Order: sequence, then C-alpha cells, then structure tokens
Amino acid sequence: MNKYDDIDPILSDWAKVNDIAWLTDYQDSVVRTFLIEPESKNRVQIWVDPTSNGQTTVHVFQNNMGRRWKKEEDYPCDVNGLSNELDRAFVKAKEWLGFA
Repeated sequence: MNKYDDIDPILSDWAKVNDIAWLTDYQDSVVRTFLIEPESKNRVQIWVDPTSNGQTTVHVFQNNMGRRWKKEEDYPCDVNGLSNELDRAFVKAKEWLGFA
C-alpha cells in the first residue's frame, strides 16, 4: 500500500481524459506529478500531495529556467473535489504557457 492508494483511481481517470502520464517515483520517493512542455525553459509542473483526513492539495508551479521569477498556485480540496482542482491547475498551467 502507498500513500496515494485512496486517490490513484481518481488520478488515473483524470490522466486518461487529459492524456497525461503521472510520474509515480522520484528520487526514491512515491509521488504523483507530471510536467507540461518538459523540454522547455518555461515548463510547468503539477503535483498532488498525499491525502490526510480526506484532504489534499494540487500544486501548479513554473520556474523560468535561467531567470529569477517563478509562479506557484495551490488548490486545496477534499478527495471529492480532486478532479475539479486538477482541471483548474491544468488550465492555469496552459495559461502560463500561453496555450489558453
């Protein structure tokens, strides 16, 4: 059992609809994250915290490589609202990349 078992079905369904693949391991840690435009200096990362008492947070982050600015927004939610907050974070990421 891992710390994402309770939300993995939601994350899996959301990933299928949005054509993304979750990265599940990073430096020997269990994670749920993905990058948009990973080869770009302007790439955006979205990740989800493990749940605690039915709550989690979706994070969207952009750090312009080679410059000093960064953008970050957090979307706290309960498990039932996770898909909606992932949608909001995905829209924000695309907006930052100029796709919206």
